[in-house]
Amino acid sequence: MTLVEKEYKGKGIAKSATFLLLKYAFSALKLRTVYLFTETENTAAQKLFEQCGFIKTGVAEKSAVN
Repeated sequence: MTLVEKEYKGKGIAKSATFLLLKYAFSALKLRTVYLFTETENTAAQKLFEQCGFIKTGVAEKSAVN
């Protein structure tokens, strides 16, 4: 899945969108925890989510989606 087209990468759009979603999740929905999964190879997404405050807690051997 591509969140941002190549010409827009590196402009902070995905980071801003992630922060907005997190603000909504915690403020409006009153969630206490938000989990996410990325493909192991998707290091760009992992870096982005770490910058947004996510903490890597483990690596699944098999995808929970498939």
